[in-house]
Amino acid sequence: MSGKQHWRVALATAAGASHLRDRIPNQDAAAYRLVEIGDSQVVIVAVADGAGSAPRSQEGSQTSLSQKSGCRLGCRL
Repeated sequence: MSGKQHWRVALATAAGASHLRDRIPNQDAAAYRLVEIGDSQVVIVAVADGAGSAPRSQEGSQTSLSQKSGCRLGCRL
């Protein structure tokens, strides 16, 4: 396939039933970045699953995917 692909990306996370019952926030995070490589466009997707038993795990999963963290999406490939 030549030329650029046009991606549509949808990301979603949801708190499970026990989290809703116990009023625990959603602890998962997801992020993506579109990257040009030559004539192609690729999608890099990262998912972080918060550890339900750890305090502040929702902050950990979100921070791991943030631009402020050392692990950034779209690093040079």
